[in-house]
Amino acid sequence: MFSLSIFPHRSYKVKGRFERKLTPLFLTEKELCSVPKILNLYQKGVKEEWTRKDLEKKTKKYKSSFPGRKFSALLRTLNDFFEFREQSLDELLPAESYSKLIAKGIHSVFTLNLFLYDLLAHDYSGYIPLAKRSVFLAETARELALPSKGVLESIITLNLDENQLVRLKSHFPSVKDIELSFIRHALETILNNSVKLTIVKRNTTGAFVKDGIRYCKKYLLDFDVYFIDEKEAKNNASQKDEKNAVAMEIGGPKEVGGSAGDYSWHLTQFMNVIIQRYPDLSVEAIVKIRNKRCFYQFCKKDLMVLQKSSGKESKSFVNSQAIDSRVEARFQRYFSMNELGWELLAEPRPLIFEDESGKRQIMIPDFIIKRGLNEEYLLEIIGYYRESYINRKIRKLEALKATRKEPIILLIDDKIASHFKILEDDYPIFTYGLRRPFPISRILHFLEENVSSFEARFQLIKEEKERFHQKLTNCLNEKHFCLLKELCQLLNLHSEDELLVVMKDKEIQAQYQEQNLSWISGLGIITNDKLANIKHQILSYVDERGLPLSVLLKKIDLEPELAKKITRLLEEISEIEVLWNTLTPLIKLKQ
Repeated sequence: MFSLSIFPHRSYKVKGRFERKLTPLFLTEKELCSVPKILNLYQKGVKEEWTRKDLEKKTKKYKSSFPGRKFSALLRTLNDFFEFREQSLDELLPAESYSKLIAKGIHSVFTLNLFLYDLLAHDYSGYIPLAKRSVFLAETARELALPSKGVLESIITLNLDENQLVRLKSHFPSVKDIELSFIRHALETILNNSVKLTIVKRNTTGAFVKDGIRYCKKYLLDFDVYFIDEKEAKNNASQKDEKNAVAMEIGGPKEVGGSAGDYSWHLTQFMNVIIQRYPDLSVEAIVKIRNKRCFYQFCKKDLMVLQKSSGKESKSFVNSQAIDSRVEARFQRYFSMNELGWELLAEPRPLIFEDESGKRQIMIPDFIIKRGLNEEYLLEIIGYYRESYINRKIRKLEALKATRKEPIILLIDDKIASHFKILEDDYPIFTYGLRRPFPISRILHFLEENVSSFEARFQLIKEEKERFHQKLTNCLNEKHFCLLKELCQLLNLHSEDELLVVMKDKEIQAQYQEQNLSWISGLGIITNDKLANIKHQILSYVDERGLPLSVLLKKIDLEPELAKKITRLLEEISEIEVLWNTLTPLIKLKQ
């Protein structure tokens, strides 16, 4: 990471205040021509074991080729590929002397210096007069079996930074490697010192909003999402072409507080992933230098470097269902075990509404709880801990309630639940904790009480029997039968028990009998013509001797769905009987 002062900038006046715009920091073609010469010096220094001091002297002549502080930034970039290490004692001393040092626990120049510091502290109270220095070195050299005090003195000086030797870390870099690493450090400098990051996406914004929220939650970022409307686009010159755009504002490390190092790492990871997925984004950062606001507009080259440095996401993560956190994954796993027919779907439709200031906001609840065609409730899990995020979430929920009525359940971490007490009259609120299970039963009880009951749905079937009859006719026209699961979906029922009650109703029975249909318990509804055709096929193959069920299924023409329910169909044919006491069921004519 570089110093912010390395960035060139220009000042301009905005609303009576002077602000600065940082310009992108790149190595020009002329500057890149000097990089191979510097790399050659580093390569030669590795081969000939130059010290840091020697290398700095030889590279200093190229400093004038890099204006401003670019040269120091280039040297910082070279540290990604080269390092400076102290010389090893086994290279400096005879084998006998080195083995004696190892026996005393001295295996490097650094540990030798620690040994000398301990001697000084014990024998000279941490300070030795200059007159006694020569005697001290001679006695210590004899104690350590070194050739002379001069050897000891030369080894001590090797611990200085300027005497460390240049070494290659891994592979020898190319000019392109240096250029990309230089830009990457520049971008990290911007991200790590940012107050706010604004990401704008034009066109096909739906997927971006979902992914942006998902990754912001994954990397624990402080964020807000809203539409850029036409009025704002006209008033803001930098966004004049963004009428149909979505903006995502992310708080920077300098604004959110806490551990800036951890947060900036999360922000960098987020940018790497989101740029890889959406390379056509417009990104602007706001940083502060000496309490002055500075703007930095990421250019295409910046985004290209971020995209290249991000790597590839694992297929399992890309193709996984869009669950933002472990809490949501756990809730989905436990809720899916309910036996009342409620289904939990991740990330339903986005809710778009206006807040008090007229800004168009976006909110995507975590789940939609659904049963049948008409019964549904949205669920939002709030476990995010940043206070600024909590305050924005409360304002959004208040604005949502004022502009449109959406059935939303709030499931809130009990550590932050006190902040949401002002919403108790507007939303059903449930809490969960680290050591407490999710209130699944209470949520289900609320849903059963506040969503239409079976009696209400049964009454609706009777009142709108013509509409349901038309749906059933459309289903039967395709395949001449309708199985239990399809019937439940068709009639907005949630279990086979509810369906059985409906089909026993005399009005319903009279209706399907008039339409030349048959109800078979455990199977569903089938047309009489289809049932007669199946009966004719079975009777044409079965005789008094009997036929194994597996053989019969191969001979008759039957849909796979009906083949699984063959035993229910056989019960409807009075002319045959099924013997179950054989190795395979045997079908034969009754005598």
